Amino acid sequence: MPIVLLVVLGALAADPPLLQPSSYLPQAQAALQAGIDAIAEILGAGYPVTHRQLENRGWDDTDFMWFVAGTINSFGYQVKIVSVDDWNGEPHAFILVGIDLGDDGTAWIPVEADPSFLDSFWLLGAIPWADEGSMTLDSHYLSYDRVLEEVKVSPPDISLIVPGAPVIDSPAAITVIARGRSIIAYQWSIDGGDPITSISPSIWQTFTEAGEHTVSVTVIDELGGRAEAQGTFEVLEKRHQCHCSNP
Repeated sequence: MPIVLLVVLGALAADPPLLQPSSYLPQAQAALQAGIDAIAEILGAGYPVTHRQLENRGWDDTDFMWFVAGTINSFGYQVKIVSVDDWNGEPHAFILVGIDLGDDGTAWIPVEADPSFLDSFWLLGAIPWADEGSMTLDSHYLSYDRVLEEVKVSPPDISLIVPGAPVIDSPAAITVIARGRSIIAYQWSIDGGDPITSISPSIWQTFTEAGEHTVSVTVIDELGGRAEAQGTFEVLEKRHQCHCSNP
């Protein structure tokens, strides 16, 4: 798979500190909780790409971690990958996500993206809480030996092609063209409806009402980069043919 744009940091780089959420000042707690909730939503089962799907593509644990890190970064968060030299006798890497607390700085929250550490293959990753339902982080994730990478992904370059002049009750093709990196998922929404996820760059849609319609698509690439596009088009009434004869 292509190499993500990375800023490689040496072992002597200024490492961000890791603190328990309760350590932050009261005025920072609302922003911190909102950030934690947003990260959990990105990692949750509602995301259009899951570990299970990526495993079926032949990805290994490292591929998973890079994709998860890039995905979180694509939502606007600072993301670093850090490593521990001795984690039960073996090296282990995990992700740090920076939550902007305004004047109170940045809170760094760990994310585990190794499938063997997760409760479900339908997740992208998980914030490692000490106990389910608690706001105390597993202490194993509050220290590390070095920052390996700072992850920065760019969105894929896409163009949405809407139908030219579709008519009601006839299928119409909607296509998105993506350039550059390999695309792993497309998430479509018609007229603001529930999203439909596909691995195809085209969908066929039959409209039962004439008038203006909208389509939006989110394209997700192999590095976790995301791009969105939206278009509008007019669906026409069927033309009625006259079978009458002249007198």
